[in-house]
Amino acid sequence: MESEAPAAPALPAAFLPGEPAPAALPEAPAPALETQEAVLDAGIWIVEGTDDLDESGVRHKNAFYVLLNEWFKGRDYTCTLLTKQKYNEIRQFCLDLMDGNDARSLFIAGNKQAYKWAAKYDAIVSEERESAVLVLRPTRGPIADAQSTCLSALQQPTYVERLFSDLRKIHCVDHCKGTTFYKRAKQAYDNVPRELCKMFTDCCPQCIRVLQGRKPVAGIKNIVTEGFGVRGQVDLIDFQSMPDGEFKFLLNYIDHGIKKLTSVPLVAKRASSVAVALLGIFTEQGPPSILQTDNGGEFSGSATNHDGHRLLLDDEVNMD
Repeated sequence: MESEAPAAPALPAAFLPGEPAPAALPEAPAPALETQEAVLDAGIWIVEGTDDLDESGVRHKNAFYVLLNEWFKGRDYTCTLLTKQKYNEIRQFCLDLMDGNDARSLFIAGNKQAYKWAAKYDAIVSEERESAVLVLRPTRGPIADAQSTCLSALQQPTYVERLFSDLRKIHCVDHCKGTTFYKRAKQAYDNVPRELCKMFTDCCPQCIRVLQGRKPVAGIKNIVTEGFGVRGQVDLIDFQSMPDGEFKFLLNYIDHGIKKLTSVPLVAKRASSVAVALLGIFTEQGPPSILQTDNGGEFSGSATNHDGHRLLLDDEVNMD
């Protein structure tokens, strides 16, 4: 049997056969997305708060929302992240409560989540109702009223269209990552999952450049130093088991370039004693460009007092 050829698409009545058809027929409007899940699955978002981004920031935003769209389609659980449509709906609900309505009447009117929203959310109105901010009701502390709490101390639920801008404000301060970034985001916005925080840092251009730095190579690599005063190495040797009179420690300083060794006996292993010994060595032969020691931050706490102020050498040692 011969298959029938597919029928040609019908043209509108305004275009008769023989006349040239238009280049593109007008498309039917897309169906309205009424539910939050439908909006998230469709990936139709108008991103807010990104007008001041440079070229690198625009690439970061585009890469983040591409990953976010794939994450929404592959998730197997209900997401706590809101859309702007749902955010405005909850905010209007809170404003209705402030106008005198109660949760029971709104529940009877058809809002099945009225009691849940009334217990979880509140709205802060500063000047105009259109600029009201949706916040979470505080559950800890002596004050459980959002209206009498500073706005910066309250958690604000964010939504998809504003997510990049909110996370960028936290991340761009010091480009924190991992648990630190997640805790800061969770403190400000309660409904940001950990996966989205990692997704944000994974596509950050600055963080990618840092990760692409030179990786440590396994094995031992020799330190090559050319010239005098380039690299100095300091080591403290403990002679408390066999002291020489009152001297119980020995400070060895060696110039790595010419292998010049200088040894200074010490009475005690204090930061001031080491500083005085190094001051004498540097006065004699000059300080090196790089001072290397294996004591790490052992004496770093002695450089300041308990109030956080720097201490000078004269405060503890009399140089006369």
